[in-house]
This record gives sequence, C-alpha cells and structure tokens, in this order.
Amino acid sequence: MKISSLVFIILIFTQLSLYSLNVFIDSNALIDSKDNIDKNIEKIIREHVYIGNNVYIFSSNNKLQKDYIKKVFHNIKFINEFEMNLLIKSNSVFYVNSNDIIKKLNKKNIKYIRVITENDLLKNAELLKLQDENNSDLLLSYKIIENIKIPLIKNNIKVHDGDSIYYENISYRLLGFDAPERTQEYGVIAKNYLEELIKNANKIYLSPAEKDIYNRVLCHLYIDDVPIAYYMMISRMGIQTITSYGDNGFSTIAENILFLSRTQGRLPFISPKKFRAGEKKDKIIKTKAKSKKVHLLYNNDIIFNYTKNGLIDSITTNK
Repeated sequence: MKISSLVFIILIFTQLSLYSLNVFIDSNALIDSKDNIDKNIEKIIREHVYIGNNVYIFSSNNKLQKDYIKKVFHNIKFINEFEMNLLIKSNSVFYVNSNDIIKKLNKKNIKYIRVITENDLLKNAELLKLQDENNSDLLLSYKIIENIKIPLIKNNIKVHDGDSIYYENISYRLLGFDAPERTQEYGVIAKNYLEELIKNANKIYLSPAEKDIYNRVLCHLYIDDVPIAYYMMISRMGIQTITSYGDNGFSTIAENILFLSRTQGRLPFISPKKFRAGEKKDKIIKTKAKSKKVHLLYNNDIIFNYTKNGLIDSITTNK
C-alpha cells in the first residue's frame, strides 16, 4: 500500500471518529430487578451501535450482570467513572439513572437523558413533557410505561387533528393509529369525532411513552379508562400503525388495536401515509374503493368486554 493511500485511510477514520458519538449508559438504567435488559434501552443501544457510535457501560461492578450484557451485545465496553471522565467529549450522550451521576453531570453542565425505572420518582408535570426539573429529556423504562396514567383537564385539551392534540402548549401524537389528515377526505370528520369523544368524557388520562423526531410526546389518551385509539379504530377513523412502529411499551393496548383492525373492513379514506408522501396533496382526494358506511360510536354506544389479561374478548353496541 502506498504511503499516500495509508494517510488517506487514516484521515477518513479520524474524520469518522470526530463525528461519532461516545454514548455512556448507566448500568442501573440498563438492567431491571429481574436481571432483564430493558427493551427501550436495548433498542437505543442497538441504534447507536448500528450507526457506528461508541457505546460504554459504566457503574457496573456485578460480574453476572456484565456476563449477561455481553451475551446480548458484542463489543460493548465496560468502564469505571474515572475512565468515563477521560472519554467525555463535546458530542457525548449520557443515559443515566443514578442521582449521584446526575448531580456530577449538572455541575459540569453536561446534558443527559434521565432513564426512569420507577413511576413515582417524578411529578406529573415532568412526565407530561418528558423533561425533568433540569430540562433534561426523560426516557421511560419499558416496564413502567403501561402503569403511568396522568389525569388531564379536558377543557385544556386542544385537538389538532384525528391523531394529535395540544395540552398546555405541549404537542402530543396519539399512538397506535393513523387518522386522515385535515386536508384529506374524512380528515375533518376524524378531528371532530376526537373532539366529541373528549367532550363527552367524564375523566381523561394520558400515558406518555417517548418523544419523536418532531419533539412531540408519543402517548395513549384514555377516556373513562378506555384508550381513545379503540374508538378511533372501531369507528373506522384510524388505520393501525402497530405493525409498522411497534407497541411503544403498550403491549396489551397494541394487541387490542390489532384485534379491532381486523374487524374494520375497507376504510373510507386512503392511507394517510401515502397522502403525506405527496399523493395529490393539493386537493382532497376521494377513496376509489367501495367501503362500508361509517358509524361513529361514542362512549355510551359501546362496551368493551375484556379477558383477565386485559384483551378485548367481545364488543357490545347499541347501534
């Protein structure tokens, strides 16, 4: 190999190392009480490894824990706090759970993502915006997501469209389904239907999951303890997104949404995903295929009957 070629390769690797992140993960946030790797953290590790970032696990002195992690992930490096300090650079990312580590990072003005493993550690206001008191983003452990339900004041909810709302100036995207856009056929109907569901509710709760690339909080909204996604599905105002994006930690709700999707038949609108991709976006386009007539079902029109595991067993309607 010529010297010039060798220099070129070294330069390329140097440039890549400059742009790659050093990702530090607190082992206390990685493993749950049953020695299982949290699914949300596992997903994040895989994403960072895939794009070529350097992933380091710190704060772990447990040999069994290290062996377990090594079985799942290859080429993951375990470091102590001293080694971590040497590896910190401007484009480092921290996923931490330990309050001691958080205090040290705050003193150094280093940003971090706080991993929450217990649902009683934060105030509702922090969970609603998925940011702690230091304005650091929160990542909820997979095992606690379904257990968090935050009450909302329904008069403070502003509906944007059939699958997104605003609450106290925070943008939320409802999980599990995709509703037609407002400029799409049935888009206004879907928006108005969601507004009516909220208006007729006696109590409303919200379960946050994570933030998306648009900084919206992904969540499930409940009216009188029923996920609003169920109503959107059974009234055929939404198309399920579980098979494309997963359950986001809401495994039982996701199974029920898939169950309801199998009862929908042909939807009255084209796929919102295709619509957003630019398919005749300049005008409202009608569905070419024939579909069943839409019957919008509200809180008092339908009863969902569940098994002991929380899965929908049958549906009773008065329409």
